[in-house]
Amino acid sequence: MVWTGQQDGLIYQGLDEPYVYHVEIGDREGLKAALRKAMSTPIERYIAPHMTALSFLGRMKTLLETDWRPVAKTQMQIVDYKYHT
Repeated sequence: MVWTGQQDGLIYQGLDEPYVYHVEIGDREGLKAALRKAMSTPIERYIAPHMTALSFLGRMKTLLETDWRPVAKTQMQIVDYKYHT
């Protein structure tokens, strides 16, 4: 079964309990059990690798130091955008 959820990013990273609890839609007893388990289970701090400060700084460096003009020109050619210079 493929799960979807409010925090799909955690699911796609392969995280499971205690970070992600799976409950079928309409399963009230399963939801109650998952809530009880979640409230009684301590969890360690988790920061996804792509959300660390170092990762963020790397993305910002790329964003700020890239010459976007050639990239934009290529994209404009792909969509046959007519522009005036």
